[in-house]
Amino acid sequence: MKNVKLTESQLINLIKKVIKEESFASGSDDPGNEVYEEYYETIIRMYEEIGEIDNLDDLEYMMDNFYGLAKSISRDEDLNDDDADELIDMCSDVIKQLEDMETDFDNDDM
Repeated sequence: MKNVKLTESQLINLIKKVIKEESFASGSDDPGNEVYEEYYETIIRMYEEIGEIDNLDDLEYMMDNFYGLAKSISRDEDLNDDDADELIDMCSDVIKQLEDMETDFDNDDM
């Protein structure tokens, strides 16, 4: 097996393609799939903006956005429990990364 290195954007595009192929292969007309994809796309778009954060205020704003998104996902009745859990886990992972960045910002201020 050969190891292949991908950039973050290449990985994101690959994941998007796999999800679309899985949705197409399942042939599901479930509106929850569209809702899932919309949330997923939003998470990816927001995640891509993290690299532009250069101050604590922007970081806290982004964290608030991810908390709000996770809250919206948890309340959305068009998502099944598994999809909602998966999306919330994605938000939680990003929030953890942002919290680590916050610690770095705090340490830089000292």
